Amino acid sequence: MRSQCSIRALLAMLNKQGIRSAGQKRTMDRTRDQYSELIEGLDQPAMPFSSDTDAPIHPACLEAMMLANAGTAMPYGLDVASVRAAAQLAELFKAPSPAQLVFGGTGANLLALAAVTQRGAGVACTDIAHLHVDEAAACEARLGCKLLVLPNRDGKLDSMQLEEAIDASDPVHGPRFSAISLSIVTEVGTVYSPGELARIAEVAGRHGLSIQIDGARLGYGLVLYPELSHLFSQLHAEFGCPVSLVVGGTKFGMMHGEAIVSFGKNDPAVIANLARSLGQLPAKTRFIGAQFLALLEGDLWTQLAHHACDMAQRLSVGLAKWKELDIGLVESNSLYPRLEDDELATALKGWSNFAGWPSAGSQRYRLMTSWATSDIDVDRFVVAVDRLLEFRTLL
Repeated sequence: MRSQCSIRALLAMLNKQGIRSAGQKRTMDRTRDQYSELIEGLDQPAMPFSSDTDAPIHPACLEAMMLANAGTAMPYGLDVASVRAAAQLAELFKAPSPAQLVFGGTGANLLALAAVTQRGAGVACTDIAHLHVDEAAACEARLGCKLLVLPNRDGKLDSMQLEEAIDASDPVHGPRFSAISLSIVTEVGTVYSPGELARIAEVAGRHGLSIQIDGARLGYGLVLYPELSHLFSQLHAEFGCPVSLVVGGTKFGMMHGEAIVSFGKNDPAVIANLARSLGQLPAKTRFIGAQFLALLEGDLWTQLAHHACDMAQRLSVGLAKWKELDIGLVESNSLYPRLEDDELATALKGWSNFAGWPSAGSQRYRLMTSWATSDIDVDRFVVAVDRLLEFRTLL
């Protein structure tokens, strides 16, 4: 009898909670609908702030591909456009040999790592590294390497923490540290300074490690630190660590294509062979080479990177009045506001898409600009945020 009473009491309590939850849900839905109605009639940004990957192909790159499509050309990077682009990239970064042109980001990271490490090696990276979080375990599956994940500090590897991890590792029973992987522009928009890179390179050189650099957004890093263009060759020369650099094109208006620039290990033929084995040696490389030339000649790449960063700064300034967003310092082409009201965030995302970004913290979102973002796009978004947050203060 007592057992039956206990069960009835429990059922009554659960039923009450269910009614309360249903009521809360109705209130949340009503609030979200109110938010949505507030901004429903506003002009939307033509380019949402979801990602620079979402941006269209730049007209100069599109035109370059059309021109490259005339007639025939040598395959596998031997055409005139690819040879010129590979040489210009090497000259830009003071590399000893031509760059290797490849299809895209994950493959570029794999090739850059394969060029400076070996199967079974340990590769240090942060806990939010793209290589670790967003590349489907490609490093482990394709290269047979083990990622040795360290906590990030503002998105970055810390040289002292790295050294401690190396010293604490077991060279017999654990994976041996062989390489360090880092992203010049991190997953939370911060950028490695030349000093930070030098400290990591010093640790790498002393322990006989190589460095692989994910430069998918390298162009934005060059806006903040122009000296990066010649720093990688200096790091190799001063500290003796091989450096394998990915130079991104896709996020700067190219339809597809990245490049590998190497300092201190493997000749071009070896890297081309690795590219072939990893499925990263395009037959019609001329279309990648032509696009890189379109970006490099006339310094269009730098102009587009500056524009995207300028738009991120404009967006930051426009939202700065709302302290609750806690935007902080903007170093590249993205910012990470906190939106504590989930219904407001959902309504705003439904109006103009952007991404939730837990790597930056709880209730953080990423707003990312690109070469195609305009002043009007930024201003329209700011107007919508203003309207929503002003209404929220009245609730």
